[in-house]
Amino acid sequence: MKFLLSLLLCFCIANTCAQETDLDIISLPELLYEEGADQASAEIYQNLQTSKIAAKMSVYQRDDSYLLSHLHLEQGEIVIKGGIKSGERLYGNLQAKFYDQIIIGNFRPELGEGLVFARANAAPRLLSPAHPQSFSPQGLALNLGYKNCYLMAIVSGLQRDVKLTEGKISTLPRTKGEYLSSSKEEIGSVALWYAGDRCQLGALLYQQHYERGFAKAGQDSLLQVGSFFGRASLGDHKLSLESAIQKEGASLKTGWELQSGIFWQRWRYGYIGKYQRPAYAAQPLRLSSLNERSEISAEASVKLIPNLKLDAGAVLCRSLGSITGPDWLSQSSVRLRYRDQNSFAQGSLKLIDRQILSAIDSSYVSSIPLHYRFQIAGSQEIREFWEIAFSARYHYQEKNAAFSSGSWWHHSFAYQNEGLKFLLAYTIWNSANFKMIVPNEGDLGYESLGRSAIRIECKAAYKLPFGKIEASLRQNVKEPYTRSIDLHFSSP
Repeated sequence: MKFLLSLLLCFCIANTCAQETDLDIISLPELLYEEGADQASAEIYQNLQTSKIAAKMSVYQRDDSYLLSHLHLEQGEIVIKGGIKSGERLYGNLQAKFYDQIIIGNFRPELGEGLVFARANAAPRLLSPAHPQSFSPQGLALNLGYKNCYLMAIVSGLQRDVKLTEGKISTLPRTKGEYLSSSKEEIGSVALWYAGDRCQLGALLYQQHYERGFAKAGQDSLLQVGSFFGRASLGDHKLSLESAIQKEGASLKTGWELQSGIFWQRWRYGYIGKYQRPAYAAQPLRLSSLNERSEISAEASVKLIPNLKLDAGAVLCRSLGSITGPDWLSQSSVRLRYRDQNSFAQGSLKLIDRQILSAIDSSYVSSIPLHYRFQIAGSQEIREFWEIAFSARYHYQEKNAAFSSGSWWHHSFAYQNEGLKFLLAYTIWNSANFKMIVPNEGDLGYESLGRSAIRIECKAAYKLPFGKIEASLRQNVKEPYTRSIDLHFSSP
């Protein structure tokens, strides 16, 4: 019955109508929080690249304080980018790009639908370095083109932190830390593709090798993958596809997107067989990082009136060949948003099968109970330069005999003009038996909140002729009375 209701929602939203896409209607922060740090660094590099010489330095005063710096230098056809995080240990990623075609150092490849590297929204490309504490390929990369034909080749080698079980790799942490063991990681890849006015077709060969074996059955220290990918833009329609083949079998991800006037919709299908995930691939499916699963997702949006928009989405995920587990797991979302020149209001609801979040809270594994996420947000300009805003979440976690719940409320009052910004805010949260993942402006892009607390916050930013300085203070007013101070300076 649950499957039929979710499938009915998929078909219903396909006949609704939108103007602009929104990527997070069916996203779950609990499943995607590890990507926040790299996204935060990418935004910093994007802001810095408007100048030939630019930098941002941040001091985070915490229980474990640290310094974070990003740098962008551009001289002719040479661009150097890098980030350093220093605290108890020093972490860094650095990249030098020559003639927009040759990269030495750290880089992040995007290609296809994310089965081998990160998912690309358009043509394959090489991105700026990852967050200083994140692992990313390190070595030499080429991105060459002649007329409509392109080639991307990478060679990477680095000593990567690992967790071992009986001398074999059990976990490859995404971030650098104080791990007792490491293993040499070697990656080589070459991709060729044709990019015409309306279509793009290509193929990729990929190999990775670790000097240690893997503890999990079916995973090999030597992995070889062949991938075929393509995209097509046919008027209002966009199609995408990637199929990756390994020794154990093949996996597939496809997408169809339609944009027509006030109507937008997107359908995606993924099939992950006995698939060993490459080291820097995207999460295989929206609701699971495991293999031997298939998933279908649908999103749609419609502008009801010029300032009011309705978004909806559903994801259905099935474990292939499961005997004891449920046939389908689902997550559904609906959101209503209003925005005009001076106001913003939004309300959303997510309905989530419990087993989807078992990786976050493994204390309860039944798939029958559901989770609910209610969220509201709004802002209003009360006079020129002055604004009030609020955001609130409520998590209801149903269980057989009881339930766990959590709530979060943030309220702010701000003044902002061209050169000055000042904000006062308070945050209240209450969490029973789990931690809430809440996006924030820190270097990781999120924070994990547990227990119950009240926090006051003060922020100030001032634009100088040679740069911008920002400061923020957060103070808990309940035990343990923790405090954090952030200082940022960016130039220019």
